[in-house]
Amino acid sequence: MTARSLPFRIALGLLAVAAALYFVLFAIVQSSPLATALTATLANVLTLALLGLGVRWLVRLLGTRLSPLALLALHGGGAFVFALLWFWLLMVALGVLGGDNAVTFSVSPFTGAAAAWQLKQGFAYYAVFAVLAHWELALPTLRAREVTSAEASPARQFVKDGDETVPLDPQRVFYFSGAGDYAEMHALGGSRLLRTSLSELEETLGDRFMRVHRSLLVNLDKVERMEPAGSGRLALHMANGDTVTASRTGSKAIRTRTL
Repeated sequence: MTARSLPFRIALGLLAVAAALYFVLFAIVQSSPLATALTATLANVLTLALLGLGVRWLVRLLGTRLSPLALLALHGGGAFVFALLWFWLLMVALGVLGGDNAVTFSVSPFTGAAAAWQLKQGFAYYAVFAVLAHWELALPTLRAREVTSAEASPARQFVKDGDETVPLDPQRVFYFSGAGDYAEMHALGGSRLLRTSLSELEETLGDRFMRVHRSLLVNLDKVERMEPAGSGRLALHMANGDTVTASRTGSKAIRTRTL
């Protein structure tokens, strides 16, 4: 997790938008002098940013240690404390910025509807900061899952079929037989002649396909059973009903995979 993570940048963007809206509210809607509007904006946003960092720290500290129920209770209390603390800090900040100095100042807290609106904002901001903090906390796990999923999923493969290049689904293929510089694919849906050699297919299809003969490349997942065919060779009975015969060298290689 770094300060440049997406949730953190979203939080910074939220604060920038909030600053712009507060300035417009104070300068235009309330017809405040620009200096006063800027002071009120800074008081709102700086205290909000400080407490937002506190929420981020709390989630990073406890987010993975608590049960969902305990976490819900934590956030319920946290939202209440956040709203009250932001209200208190904001009133003090406005008093300091509007006073003679940081020692001699007076606090005039909002009352009535203004106070209720300020507290409601506090609850809303807490919810947003908490969600962003949990998102940031979960990012390493989410990224690790994406990497694992990508590694587990083989890259899509393509073969030449006539003048076209078409996708190849190895799970649908039983075996390939050689036909000169071409290969005949025996798969679900029938057989097709591909403008690709067995050697090229063997290099790209992986360990589940074995070259059992100079002219045969077999999908081992589609072999239902094997039996001796004489002279050290094996007859492979494929899932589509075909039977192919491995060479002595190919049969020896197959036997090395037999428990």
